[in-house]
Amino acid sequence: MKNIKQTKTSLRAPLMIGGLIVLIIIVSVLTYVLAFGGNFMGWTTSSQKTDSSSQPFDTNPPTDEQTKAGINIKTKTNDKTDNINTSLTVTLSALNQTNSLLQIRVIADTISDTGKCTLALTKGSSVITKTATLQALPSTSTCKGFDIAKSELSKGEWQITVNITVGTLSGTVKKSVEIQ
Repeated sequence: MKNIKQTKTSLRAPLMIGGLIVLIIIVSVLTYVLAFGGNFMGWTTSSQKTDSSSQPFDTNPPTDEQTKAGINIKTKTNDKTDNINTSLTVTLSALNQTNSLLQIRVIADTISDTGKCTLALTKGSSVITKTATLQALPSTSTCKGFDIAKSELSKGEWQITVNITVGTLSGTVKKSVEIQ
């Protein structure tokens, strides 16, 4: 008889430990689902059920007040688009003369490589026109450069006008230079 009683006693401890572990797991899962609003195997708490009042947007038709507010915002937005700035700031970045060349470099406050640069050199009734494409730089754009042979220019003061056009944007810079 001693052997049977010892067997029952020796099985009781592991069964109690196993039952305690199962109980801890159940309590942990319930705590997670209830306290943290979790979802475990499709179980949801009543606080997770959605109703129309907790939706992030209203699905009802707009009220007259909401409709008027929307029209006012649309009108204000359209008014602002009528005043869009269509000008570029154009800057003469270099104006150099060598023995044989007049070098002109220009930058614009946009980033694009699809624009067009037009240079006009004017002295009296003489006009020399050159064009170049635009090259995008990290924060601006530059005309790919104008190198005019001084043999095309007579000595004296010339007016430089460079116009840059990029889509609907345009800008101009003017300066005079004395050709020697």
